Formats: sequence, C-alpha cells, structure tokens
Amino acid sequence: MRSVWITRTGPPEALEVRDGPEPVPGAGEVLIRIHASGVNFADVMARLGLYPDAPPRPCVVGYEVAGTVERTGAGVDGALAPGRRVLALTRFGGYAEAVAVPAAQVFPIPDRMRFEETSPRSSCSGISRTASRSSRAGRRAASGPSSEGRSRSRTPRARTASSRSGGTSERSC
Repeated sequence: MRSVWITRTGPPEALEVRDGPEPVPGAGEVLIRIHASGVNFADVMARLGLYPDAPPRPCVVGYEVAGTVERTGAGVDGALAPGRRVLALTRFGGYAEAVAVPAAQVFPIPDRMRFEETSPRSSCSGISRTASRSSRAGRRAASGPSSEGRSRSRTPRARTASSRSGGTSERSC
C-alpha cells in the first residue's frame, strides 16, 4: 500500500510516496479504501513543523478521507458493510490508499455524491457555517458573507497516492 509521508519539515518537496503494509482493522474499526483525501490547514502546518499535535517525522498525516468500506473489525454496525461509500475523520493516516478508522468516525455518504465533494463536509463547512451565521446576525464575518453552497466549491481537495482517485483541485477555504 502506498502512503504520502512527511519526511522532514519543509516545502511540498518534503512529501514522499512510500510503500508499506496494509492496515488491518481492529475491533470497532473500519478499513477504508481511500478515493479522496482532504488537504487542510493542520496538514500543511504539520508539514511546516508548526502543528504541535502532529506525530514525529517521518509520518503520514491526513485528517479526512472518503472512500469505500473494504472490511470491518469485530463489533462494527452492519450499516458500514463492505462496499459502503463513506466519509471518515482520521487522526492521522489519511494520505494513503487505505486507512483503519474507529467506526464512530465513519459516516455514510449518498451514492450521488462524488468522493471529492465530501472533504468540505468535515473541516471547512463548519468554518463556513459559522461565517454565514455571523453574517445573518448582522456581524460581518472575516471572510465576508458566505453560504454553504459557495464554500463547497472553495474547499481544498486532493488526490491520494491511489491512481484510482480523481483530479486534484488546489482551492482553499
């Protein structure tokens, strides 16, 4: 399985694709075959060496993924059966072809939704919703009035190391 590693603190050139073992889901976990992985502020700050909660380098970050359930560990609800399309919030490990995640952090997505569209659901739409509420309350948000619909098109999306994933978009929140 391929993963994108932060090999050292620095620019994007500090990232390196490496082969490694396939994760195995433990009890209460779901193994997800990743089709899209979000690139967010914490990922970039970790690469720059400015995120205090990042694991020591070399490491694989990635806090949000979308893909399909490949298999589950003991005790996982049947709603997350193999083949189910999902969004997952990962602590680390999302810049890979697969990741094992606690089932409580995995959420089904509609079949009509593209994997690349799920990333904004986790990290950036909360920011957008807050800005939107502030604007409606008569307070101008730092980013100006926004709507959830508009924020989705401005959210970061990235391709995983998987050759099966879609195109890359370099947009920001």
